[in-house]
Amino acid sequence: MFAGLTAGGLATILAVLLSLPLVSPHDGLFNSASVALAGLLVAVLAGMVGRIAGGRAGNFQARRFGLLWLPLSAGLTGAALYAMAASGLENYWPFTMVLAAVLFGGAGGGAVLLRRYAPNLPWWAALPVIILALTLGWLWRESGDQPGGGLELPPPAARQLPYIPSVRLSALSANVPGHPEFVAEKQKSVHPSTMFRMNGKERPGKQKSVHP
Repeated sequence: MFAGLTAGGLATILAVLLSLPLVSPHDGLFNSASVALAGLLVAVLAGMVGRIAGGRAGNFQARRFGLLWLPLSAGLTGAALYAMAASGLENYWPFTMVLAAVLFGGAGGGAVLLRRYAPNLPWWAALPVIILALTLGWLWRESGDQPGGGLELPPPAARQLPYIPSVRLSALSANVPGHPEFVAEKQKSVHPSTMFRMNGKERPGKQKSVHP
């Protein structure tokens, strides 16, 4: 019983760590906390199957344990896949298969190894492992991986420059000294009758009257 709990706790710690980089079908339902709770359930099942398979350490039979554990693992994994497919979730296949392989394989294989190489494992050995697994799952429960609303540039149509009428630009350029439009405006403002020629150049001023 305690060998299965200890092995299941160790497998749960590994499953919680692996669930962080995996793409979860739903961050609210399938996060590290739910993975830790599922691992605890698998650990309890491994302990119960181990007790049914042999009872005491001297009577434990790994073959009997495997005949009971493999169909149970396949049935629970298939039920989980069917439920996720019926719910319309995405990315459930790799997420479920990886974690199921870690939980069921680690709990079952670890239980067999502990019963064989550590038959006198104390009952309290499973407590720190399970507590650590549940603590890690609770602390990392908000480490989601769904894509969020990142900062993005708007589409090209939304980044067009505002339209500036050419009338405004011409009005501004007409007020700049030295600009061709500025000179043209100044020449228009001078009446031809006020132009006279001095030293070969036309300058604005009063035209002198010439008596005959």
